[in-house]
Amino acid sequence: MVKIVIRINKMRDTIFIKGHANSEICASVSSIMYTTINALEKIDEKSFSFYDDKIDDSITIRIFKHNKTIDLLVDNMLNLFKDLSEQYPEEIKMYIL
Repeated sequence: MVKIVIRINKMRDTIFIKGHANSEICASVSSIMYTTINALEKIDEKSFSFYDDKIDDSITIRIFKHNKTIDLLVDNMLNLFKDLSEQYPEEIKMYIL
């Protein structure tokens, strides 16, 4: 099962992704995430940090800056994750803290 945990606060938003599911789910999560990360990097590479923990098998994304474009990209990513979690509730869970 893939777990996505989102922490939202005024200074920094954190998106934590961990786990595995069937190949279609993992490919979907990866595609959504990397498309967003690549777009953020082209817009403002200092707006976020990205850490791929190979030992813990997890990914942490931290959003440091907010503007209309960055927020639109991040919101789109989260909405796509939400859609996946609703379509495949046994494979992916999303938590907002």
